[in-house]
Amino acid sequence: MEATLFIDESGNTGTDWLNDNQPFFTYGGWLVPNVKLDLVETYLNSIISKEQAVELKSKNVFKRTGGLELFASIYHKLIDEFSAIPFFIVADKKFMVAAKIVETFFDCEYNPYVNEYLTHPVELKKALANCIFNHQDKTILESFAILIKNGTIPIDKLSKINLGLISIFEKEGHQQVANSLRNLTEENYLSMIDEFETVTKNGTFKNRITLTQTMLLEILRNVEIYSNNRNISVRVYHDSLRGYSEIFKEIEEVFFKEEPPIVYNNNDVIWLSRFPHIKSITVRNSIEEPCIQAADLMCGFTSKYFYLVSQMSHLKKIEKELLKSLVTVHDFYIKEKATVWNWYAPYNFERKFILSLNPKANMQAKDYHMIIKRDFDKAIKNNRRWNLQQNDFFDFHK
Repeated sequence: MEATLFIDESGNTGTDWLNDNQPFFTYGGWLVPNVKLDLVETYLNSIISKEQAVELKSKNVFKRTGGLELFASIYHKLIDEFSAIPFFIVADKKFMVAAKIVETFFDCEYNPYVNEYLTHPVELKKALANCIFNHQDKTILESFAILIKNGTIPIDKLSKINLGLISIFEKEGHQQVANSLRNLTEENYLSMIDEFETVTKNGTFKNRITLTQTMLLEILRNVEIYSNNRNISVRVYHDSLRGYSEIFKEIEEVFFKEEPPIVYNNNDVIWLSRFPHIKSITVRNSIEEPCIQAADLMCGFTSKYFYLVSQMSHLKKIEKELLKSLVTVHDFYIKEKATVWNWYAPYNFERKFILSLNPKANMQAKDYHMIIKRDFDKAIKNNRRWNLQQNDFFDFHK
């Protein structure tokens, strides 16, 4: 069996992660069974013809009267009649700055006082990011965003960011975390800066540190899990995206291999070393691919309405119904370890999402302070308990 994954995006501001006009970034689209592909394209082309448009663009559809209803009809048709599956990720870009701070300052390659625990997908990383994100002093986020945006930063400013992080964790009662940052040297800072400069080729290839590559790999990981369960071969059609052809080629070379992958299983989340069921990534013009236009509509919808959820804005009945449908789809596939859609956002976003759909729900956000106090000891250098737990890797085949 074969399928095609059609990918587009919404809210992409490159390395400008603090863009107030587009605070949320959505990336992904639709996985369509090839046996239904001709029917899907015929259906979408008939809508494009009725709309008298060159193509369906979310920025135009959701502005006009009846646009949301049009998307709802397309959404349900794709899922109910054509067995298509939405695969996407939504990110609060400001929160992603905090996450990138954690990945930088708590990486054992640059910080000699922590071990490899935080290089794995553990809950502690998100808890640390929440602590930084939720602190009233936002200058740390703003300062680090400069490193992301430019691909480099003066060493004195990076040192100042570290001092700010120490202050945040001390004020929040996490002395052990603060202590792990206290004795970083100029050499450590230079290693952090060098990593950004090397990856971005001294700021000339900043696409390597945008959210696109990270999100694409996560989507492909979950498509691989889904495809492995059904022995499906997948090709990827990606909307034209300037400056990413080299990145797509590298992903193909590194991850698209036939041999079974190595798998790391952490808290019921599966992480793969390669994706043998995914065969290729091809860049296509959205005007020529109606399914990419459907992906654009999905991204536009989720980017807009997840932001409204974050602001606790009132949702109309049709908006709630669409979000509830997405939850149903998500929960159906999560039972087989495939996360078809996800969000990168602070812990309180989940609470806002649930309350938006059910105002009477009794929902509390996760206590990130408790997670830090419970788990940070595992990240300390020479922690014996961590060294004894390095047996979570296993072969993945079916």
